[in-house]
Amino acid sequence: YASSGELNASLSGNHPFTLEAEVKQTESKGLNVLLSKGDQQLGLRADPYEGGIVLRFFVKTETQSWVQNEYHAPADWLNNWHHVAAVFDGSRLAVYCDGEALSPFSGDNQVASPISASDSPFGVNYDAVNPDRTGKNLYTKVRVYKKALSAREIAAQMAADQGKGNYAVGADDPSVLLWLDFSDAVSKLDDSIYDYYAEAGREDMAGRYYAFGGDWNDPANHQDYCNNGLISSDRTP
Repeated sequence: YASSGELNASLSGNHPFTLEAEVKQTESKGLNVLLSKGDQQLGLRADPYEGGIVLRFFVKTETQSWVQNEYHAPADWLNNWHHVAAVFDGSRLAVYCDGEALSPFSGDNQVASPISASDSPFGVNYDAVNPDRTGKNLYTKVRVYKKALSAREIAAQMAADQGKGNYAVGADDPSVLLWLDFSDAVSKLDDSIYDYYAEAGREDMAGRYYAFGGDWNDPANHQDYCNNGLISSDRTP
């Protein structure tokens, strides 16, 4: 999850915003959180409904009322990658899936009062207010903007994610509040971070050795709790 003063302020009141994700839901699950600002501000879920999946985009207003729109997800929603955007333009809610605007079968898109603010962090696959509400989802991209993206911009973002053209709104655009790319490969290890345990030749290690085991202050032993065999106890491969 992520939290900042600007993020919190931009997702409340009458401020326009867009939540965007490239996501694959791996199994049907009730209260399947995609993106959330706690349970008292806003969220986007993909829940089971009449044998299919329904996308639920909801906000809570300063009058303590809930506004929720429901949209039928595509028939191939489960176990396939989809581009989803949830947009608030200051008065109306909208959801796009794979570049197409969806029509709600429940709710009229109208938000009559300002959206309430909360201290809850913004969560991906997670509701910070209700930790038991998580998602069965995989992600490659997650983005939050402090503007309502147009249909053209949403289509361009999706196409750029697929390597077809340029982003209409790039990562360095001032409207971007959060830009996460989980598909980026790590090409360079940052060795500037000081690691006490990796430093060789420390005087305080003289006459001592690394030992496995011992979780509750018991003597070192050959049990395998928290040891996965990928590295030695001194963090060497």
